[in-house]
Amino acid sequence: MFGLVYKPDYQQRFTDHFNALKSFLISSDFDLLDDKQREALLLGVEALPEHKRNNAYWAYIDIKQQTVAFYLSTEDIAENYLNYLPIPSEYEPCVPLAELGGKAWAV
Repeated sequence: MFGLVYKPDYQQRFTDHFNALKSFLISSDFDLLDDKQREALLLGVEALPEHKRNNAYWAYIDIKQQTVAFYLSTEDIAENYLNYLPIPSEYEPCVPLAELGGKAWAV
C-alpha cells in the first residue's frame, strides 16, 4: 500500500523508520516474548518522552495511525458501526451525537 499511495520521499522515510523498529524488536527478542510482554514493550515505545523519540518510535506511531485509519475506512466498519451515508445528502454540521444513535460518522 505504501508503494502505491505515498510519495517516494515518504516511502523512504517510512522504510528507514520501519527498519529501526524491526532492529529494535529483534534486539529485544520480540518473537520470544509472550503477548503481555510484547504489549508492554510496544507500550514502552509509544510512551517514550519527546527527547528520546527515535526512528523506531516514529515507525510504531505511523503503523498504528495507518492501521486505525484503514480500519475506520473499511466498508464493513463504516456501514455497521458508524453512521454511514452511501450517497451525498444534506450536511448538518452541529448535530448532537444522541441524534445520530450515539455513533460517530464514517469517513
